[in-house]
This record gives sequence, structure tokens and C-alpha cells, in this order.
Amino acid sequence: ILTEVRRVGLKPEAILLTHAHFDHVGAVAPLVEALQLPVYLHPADLPLYRSAALSAARWGLSIPQPPEPIEPLAEGQTLDFGLGLEVLFLPGHAPGHVGFYRPGYLVSGDVLFRGSIGRYDLPGSDPQALFASLQRIYQAAARNGGLPWAWPHHHPCRGAGGQPLPGGLSRVSAGPARPATLPAARPPGPPRGPTGGFAR
Repeated sequence: ILTEVRRVGLKPEAILLTHAHFDHVGAVAPLVEALQLPVYLHPADLPLYRSAALSAARWGLSIPQPPEPIEPLAEGQTLDFGLGLEVLFLPGHAPGHVGFYRPGYLVSGDVLFRGSIGRYDLPGSDPQALFASLQRIYQAAARNGGLPWAWPHHHPCRGAGGQPLPGGLSRVSAGPARPATLPAARPPGPPRGPTGGFAR
């Protein structure tokens, strides 16, 4: 990340975390040390944040413990940084999961994956809360004619027609009504991918 920041000549202003699973916070400590950046996180994910290094170790991985303090995120909060982002509270995959929204776009974190949804069989996850968060995204899509374009995590994404989308974009359509319950959670399996990611 630092190499790319320097290559492009960017001047980052903050680290915005959708949630605090260890595979999302592994680079926080070196970035804070190198760039003196504030870290934004929903307070409900602080227990995950504080145990990130220990959680990674349970999967046989090593990450530096991310530093405190954090700047708290809350539903409806506006973050400028030249982007005009609104914080959406989207719990379920993690207790303090958030998305970052601006008209037409959503950084959805692990609520969404390509062709799937975030895991809800992890410590602190809640399948009904995740379902409510997904319903919220689909309702927003319905109100706005099929928006937003979403940046989900873990998988390369394609549009509704199967075409590759720039920067990992994935189209969210309003779609039909979703079932009232989620399928039964599968038991946790081994980590997938080099980061031990939680993606299914």
C-alpha cells in the first residue's frame, strides 16, 4: 500500500475501516506509523480490533496489533475527505460493520461478496442483523433505480451482465423480495486464501 501511495503521489488523510476482522486491519499499524493517519472504526467493533493480532495467530498468521485510539464512526455521520461519504451502519457480519455511501456508490465491506453475502457464522456475527443490513441495501437500490455500484471485499466483481467492472465494482439491483430467513450457517471452516480471509 505504501509503495502504491508513493508511486501515485497520494496524500492519504485517514484509514476508514468497514469492520475489524484481522484480515481487514493487518496493514493499519504500519500505515499509521508511516503516515500518521487517524483510524476510523465503529465502536461496536473495538473488541475485534483489540484482539486482531490474537485472532490472526489462531489461524497461523501474524499481523502487528493495530494502534489506538480510534475515531468513532456512527450511523449517518458525514466524512468529507473530498469524497462526501455517509456512514451506514450495516451490522451482521461483524457487530460494528459499516458501509461508506455516496450517491451512486457504496463501499460495502463484507456485507456483500460477488454472488454471495458475508459470513454470519463467526464469533460476534448475527444472521438476522446481516439480513436486515442486506434488506437496507436492496431497499436503497429500489428507491434509486438500481443503485448503488458497490465495492465488496475479497472477490473480483463483475456487473449484472458478467462484464468486468473497474476497481472491483459490482452492480446492485433492486431484485425481487428476499426470503424472511437466512439459510442455516455452515460451521466455520479453515481460512481461505493467503490472508485467511473470511470470504465464502
